[in-house]
Amino acid sequence: MNIKNKKRISTFVLKLTDENNIEYFFKEIPLCIIVKELLAQNIAKLVGVDNVKYLRFQLDGIDGVISESFIEAGYHYMTGTELLTNYIRDTRNKDIELLYNESEYNDKYSIKANQDLYIIWQAMEAKFKNYPDYENQILKFMNDVINMMLFDLLIANGDRGPYNWTIKYNDSTFGLSKVYDNEYSFSSSPYSSLNTTQDFPSASEALRMFLNESDDSMLERVWNFFNIVTPNNINSILETTIQNSGILLEESDKDFIINSFLDNYKNLEEVIRNRMKTR
Repeated sequence: MNIKNKKRISTFVLKLTDENNIEYFFKEIPLCIIVKELLAQNIAKLVGVDNVKYLRFQLDGIDGVISESFIEAGYHYMTGTELLTNYIRDTRNKDIELLYNESEYNDKYSIKANQDLYIIWQAMEAKFKNYPDYENQILKFMNDVINMMLFDLLIANGDRGPYNWTIKYNDSTFGLSKVYDNEYSFSSSPYSSLNTTQDFPSASEALRMFLNESDDSMLERVWNFFNIVTPNNINSILETTIQNSGILLEESDKDFIINSFLDNYKNLEEVIRNRMKTR
C-alpha cells in the first residue's frame, strides 16, 4: 500500500489515504493486543456480528491494525453518545435523563439491561419516527444492538461506551454500522500490558441484569448465541487467528487469553443456568 496522506485523529489512531484516495484507519497497539482484536473479529464473524475487518499492519515501524473506513457514500453517521444526548436535550424528559445517568453509559458494559435498551429504543424512535417502515427498521436495529451486547459479554469487552457504536442513516433508511474497537477484551485494557484486572464479574452481572428482565424466548436466544463459541472450540479459533496473523505469541500469553475466556464463559454459563431454573 502506498500511503499518500497521514493524519492523527486520536492518541493511538491515524487516518490514512492511499494513492487511490481510499481511506483507512491505523490503530497503534502491541502485538498481544493485535491478537485479541483479531480474535474478537473472528468470533464476531462466527456469531453473526458485522465487525470492521482488521488486518495486522506496520506503519513506520510501529505495530498495529489497519481497517478500511466503514464510512459509506450517501450516509450520515452519529455515535450512540450523540443519539442519546440529543434525545435528552430535545425531550427535556427528567425521567429519561435520570435513567440515562443511572445507567452509567460511559462506564463499562454500557448496554447492560433492558433499561438501557429501552432508552436507546425511545431515542431511535424519536429520531426516525417519520421514516418509511420505521417500526421494522427499529426492530432490526435493536436486534443488532442486542447481538452486539451479547458479543461484548462473550469476549468481556469493557469498552463499548456510547462513543463506541455508531448509527448510519440517509433520508429513508437507518441501522447499526459495523462494530469496531474490541481490543479492550479478554480481561485487559486497550494499551496496557496483557495481564490486567479481570472484568468478568461485570460481564456476568450485566448478563444477569439483562436476563432477569427478559422473557424465556430471549433466554433461549442467549443460550444459542453462547453455544457458538465455547470452551470446546476457543483454542482452535485462537490458533487459527495467531497463524493467520503471523505473530509469534508467547505461550504464557496464549494461556492467559484462553484462561480469560474460560473463566468469563464459566461465569456467564452459570448466570444462564440459574435463570433457566426460574422458568
